[in-house]
Amino acid sequence: MLVFGSKPETLPVAIKRDATTGLPLLSEQDAVVQSILAYLALPYSVTEYGCGKKASLIIDQLLALEIPPYAIARVLVLERNMSPAALAQGDAERREHALVADNLLWNLADTSDPHLREMLATLLPEIELADDGGIHAGPYVLRSIPRVQFESTRSHLSTQLTFWDERNARPVQRLIDPSLAREQTFTLPDLRKLLRAPEALVFRAPLLGHFRLAIEALTDRQRAELGGEVPGKERGEELSEELSEELAEAEGLATISVAEEAAVVRRLTGAEPGSIGDPQTWTYANTLRPADDAAATDLDHYRQQQLLTGSGDAYAAARDRLFRARQRRGDDISAILAELRQVDQDCDVFRRCGTDARWSVERLQPLADAATVFVYFDALQALAGRLRGGQEIHTFLENHGVLQELRGLGVRLRRRLDWLAEASLSEDGRIDGRALGPGFVAATIETIRQMNRAGLTVFMDKVGNVHGLLVNRQTAADLDAGKRSPAELCRRSIWHGSHIDTVNDAGKFDGRLGVLGGIETLNILSDLARHCELPVAGGDNGCVTHVSAFIGEEMTFTGAGVSMPGSAAVCSRAEVSAIQEMVNGAGERFGDLLEDMVEAVGDEQRRGGIDLVNDLAGAPAGQRTQNCSEPAAFYSPHSFERHIEQGPVLDRAGVPIAMVGTIMGIHQEDFFCDGEQAEAAALEMNRRLRELTLEPAFIEVRITVGMLEGLGEPAVHESVSPAWRWTLTGELNHAGATPTADRRDPGVAAGRLAREFRNWVGQHLPADLRDDMKPLVGNVNMLPGSNRNVIPESISLTIALASRTGAARAAVDALLTEDLGKTLESFAVGTLSRQIAGGGEGIRLSRIEPIGFINLFPRARLTIDLRADQQETMDSFRQRIDDVIADTEKEYGVRIAAEIQQQVAPSDLRRSGQSLLMERSYGGSHNPRETELLSDIVRGTLLQLAVTRAALTREASVDFNLFEFVESHLPQAWRQKIPVFTSGALHDTCNIASRAQQLRGYTAT
Repeated sequence: MLVFGSKPETLPVAIKRDATTGLPLLSEQDAVVQSILAYLALPYSVTEYGCGKKASLIIDQLLALEIPPYAIARVLVLERNMSPAALAQGDAERREHALVADNLLWNLADTSDPHLREMLATLLPEIELADDGGIHAGPYVLRSIPRVQFESTRSHLSTQLTFWDERNARPVQRLIDPSLAREQTFTLPDLRKLLRAPEALVFRAPLLGHFRLAIEALTDRQRAELGGEVPGKERGEELSEELSEELAEAEGLATISVAEEAAVVRRLTGAEPGSIGDPQTWTYANTLRPADDAAATDLDHYRQQQLLTGSGDAYAAARDRLFRARQRRGDDISAILAELRQVDQDCDVFRRCGTDARWSVERLQPLADAATVFVYFDALQALAGRLRGGQEIHTFLENHGVLQELRGLGVRLRRRLDWLAEASLSEDGRIDGRALGPGFVAATIETIRQMNRAGLTVFMDKVGNVHGLLVNRQTAADLDAGKRSPAELCRRSIWHGSHIDTVNDAGKFDGRLGVLGGIETLNILSDLARHCELPVAGGDNGCVTHVSAFIGEEMTFTGAGVSMPGSAAVCSRAEVSAIQEMVNGAGERFGDLLEDMVEAVGDEQRRGGIDLVNDLAGAPAGQRTQNCSEPAAFYSPHSFERHIEQGPVLDRAGVPIAMVGTIMGIHQEDFFCDGEQAEAAALEMNRRLRELTLEPAFIEVRITVGMLEGLGEPAVHESVSPAWRWTLTGELNHAGATPTADRRDPGVAAGRLAREFRNWVGQHLPADLRDDMKPLVGNVNMLPGSNRNVIPESISLTIALASRTGAARAAVDALLTEDLGKTLESFAVGTLSRQIAGGGEGIRLSRIEPIGFINLFPRARLTIDLRADQQETMDSFRQRIDDVIADTEKEYGVRIAAEIQQQVAPSDLRRSGQSLLMERSYGGSHNPRETELLSDIVRGTLLQLAVTRAALTREASVDFNLFEFVESHLPQAWRQKIPVFTSGALHDTCNIASRAQQLRGYTAT
């Protein structure tokens, strides 16, 4: 298992690799394993099930770490005896060569414990509780026994990764399998020891390839049986006459066909053709075929794996040649790498492995859910014991031993994040929870379901927010009957929450950590009362606690001067009617899509899948929103929001959690450039805006162009030469959460590249050509390009020289064209690829393609997201933007108009009393790679629980300052390193703080 504190609490920015082969360095073993554990919330506490699917998930993560496919393989361990008699024997004690491993669930919980079984039945109604104490989770059965066998498959799959040993200059293979060894890699001999099977057969398969016997892993006994069929070995005396005849025509295992090797394996193991011991029944990913009555999707996936098996066999030979060439420092390495890249393309390996991973996640869900409850239940019992002993929860935050003991609290919260992410997945595997879209509707229903299972009384309000209250049974009944109003309970409540809407292609944590952390905290309080006889303190004096899931924080919908419509409605900063008139980028009206969502929620309520106080199922179609609650009823100034932005800053300081003292103000504005050079002008504005942030007065300002798009019907210019299509790649990240120094913004880089192009034309184009030739930049495509508050991941643009008359085109000779191309490429590779501190933008040049035309849009929209911690700084910066506009209009001959989209003043949380916490994270924000260490998830949960329990016992007072209360619970060592933090991100807490300031009679400065 993962032992907190045994490894440095950090994740690498990138895995260091051998420059020649691309193999990860052997010194990076721990970094690879820690990255996998941070990104994958797998059911590793269950050893004997789903090993092939777990391997698919690990492989997908290794590829995401940019480890080359040829460095990755699957390793299969097979029981030595696969005869019909052995397969019929279900008792591992009676099988000489049985695979047996430690059961990681042993001692965590007794499957017959009535509290555990009640929790399983409540949280996972699809679980079957057998009379013999077993727990059936889909096709899997969990039992409280010290060791487990692999009865269904008689085999086990692990992932193998080839590292480059820089000290000894050689490749080495290591296995990654947290089900057997939680936090370290291990070798093939270790694998046999962990499975207690010294004579098990070992096979290896390259990605999408056949499993073949691993010759180097053969034991002496196996070599003796095979004799001459092992290269370099004499035929042994133990080789049977029958087996000798089978192998007579083969020159050795390294040269015989797949079918011939399968026959050898069957003779070695006694397996019958067509049985699970027959390699010819295996796919590249597993040994077990689905049953004939399995789901159609499972059968289809298996057939696809069958069809693809063998397509990756070419990896094996080319990989071995690469390793030999690297060791002898051969000059054919480049050719071999090109051959391997061609195999990548021919196999479509990245897409195929991604498909396997998504399918595996779905199939492992019952196992993951059941294992999560086991680990959580164990942690709950440990927590209850410490509370009964009078221990204070916040004192555990720096105690690695206690954090380890209570890790189940973090495991279940991470599983909640998985549930919500799965609800919002698009068909191609992206998380897309944009407000009121299909992924958001599904996430809303899943959030209600999680609140129900946490024992909360749940409401939906008239703008689509969801609220869950933790109250006693009588109060819940009164709320349900309309005898009490949520407003009288919530105004003094400890209020947890954040947003569940996301940007397109988002990560799991942003926003949703705050909502699900609140649900988890309230669920723990409920469980302590229900299963451990530790009632929720303070409930009788009217101090309750509740959680809200807000809509629209990412501002997919704009208009009417509303900022973050969900929290704005609850905080009485926007009318419901105004919010319903907001529109998204497609022109769709908020109110129309809200009614559709409420109808979908009502349908799920009618089916009994969720429970709400609001009767949405019984209301007439088109009028269900009227049955929702008033948003303002759920307001409280005592808000607690967990977030993950600013990860690099916290990581460098070694601080897991920091309190936000100030939230930067935000100014979002759209600019429309009209004219032939509209797109070039927009790129120039992006470049100039970045330049402003380098001035001392604006060094802390964050300015982002999140969208840059051409509008109207483009004009096509054919008379161009040269013309190239450039693609620059950076890092998708959060506009407010990422300081300028940490950015890798391809949009700014594109503006600088276009500027370099124009400078070259002015300096190097012969004077007699300048009147006829003109530099053009157009057809700009920024990705994702759908949110103002996202630093884009990549940008493509076309750069061309055009002739007004066509006469001068031939005069731009090859030498001049080459000079221009090399100048720009050198600028991109040599300058723009550097980090910002070195004068670059931290991007990479992904592609340059020659092209015979250029499209120029007559209009371009440029969106900005401007943030600063002082209103006067923002105002001053905006005034300087007017100077940039004037200069750009003059140089490019365009007209630029502006439309303000959103303005939010800075917030002083220490004064207004809200608690906003930043937790150490990795992989950026607004990014599929965002993640958090399990140890930090546990810390955040414990802090939230400690604060909530303590606050519920306070005297009910509106003047209570939650900021100061939470601050007093943070370890002094953390506060010394980062006393308070300035957040550049937009948060629902902004609206809550503004309302609190208004109620207390002062305004932000």
